[in-house]
Amino acid sequence: MGNSETRNFAKPMETVFTAAVKAVRDLGYKIDSLDKANGLINFKTGMSWKSWAGQEMSVLLLDEGGGTCSVDIAGKRSQTGVILQVADWGEKASIAKKVFEAMGKYIT
Repeated sequence: MGNSETRNFAKPMETVFTAAVKAVRDLGYKIDSLDKANGLINFKTGMSWKSWAGQEMSVLLLDEGGGTCSVDIAGKRSQTGVILQVADWGEKASIAKKVFEAMGKYIT
């Protein structure tokens, strides 16, 4: 899915997974699938001035042991109809940053 943004949290995977789901919902993105057992959340964003069809994003959580968890957020432009857009203008990184910031509200 292209370049990704990664952060590590000194919290158990279950806590971080719950925070990620809440963050994605708080931001108004559409969750396509949740797989808690494998630590995967897939969601879509809507159209913006940076991408006409939005982004298809994934949040992948990995239990690092010892009560720590790494989170990797990646994405790609959604493709609908005629493909006219070449660049996403850094939107994937911006979305990942927003998700990580929103997660901070739930990880204490």
